[in-house]
Amino acid sequence: MEPHGYVELSWHDQLLTVIANESFNCEGIEQGVAQSVTAIEHRACDEFVRLEVLGEQVMTTRQGIELITAHYRWCLQHGAKAIAVVSPNANMFGHLFESLSVEPRFGIFKNQQQALVWLEQHLSTPSA
Repeated sequence: MEPHGYVELSWHDQLLTVIANESFNCEGIEQGVAQSVTAIEHRACDEFVRLEVLGEQVMTTRQGIELITAHYRWCLQHGAKAIAVVSPNANMFGHLFESLSVEPRFGIFKNQQQALVWLEQHLSTPSA
C-alpha cells in the first residue's frame, strides 16, 4: 500500500521538531518513524526533547497509534528527555495515547508555547 501522510523534521540545538500533516496509514507512519530514527541516531547532542506538532487533519487507526506509541517509547530510551505532542484535537489524542499517560516525560498540549515551556523544564532538569 502507498504511504499516506508525511512528516517534516528539524533540529534546533537539543529540540527535535516533528511536523505531521494529513491522515496517516501504517505505511506512512513507518516511513515517518524511519525518518525520525535516522535523525535521532545522527544527532549532535546526547540528550534532546521532541516537539511533535499535529495538523488539524492528522488522523490514523488504532494500529497506527500503537506504532507511534512504540516509537515514542523508543525515543525515551534513546536520549529523549521529554516528548510533547501539540494538537488541536488534544483530547482525542490524549485518550488514544492513554498507555503513555502515566509517563511523566510525555505530554499532550493544545498550545505550542505551553509545550515548549514544558519541554524546556525537562531539558533543564538533570538526568537521573
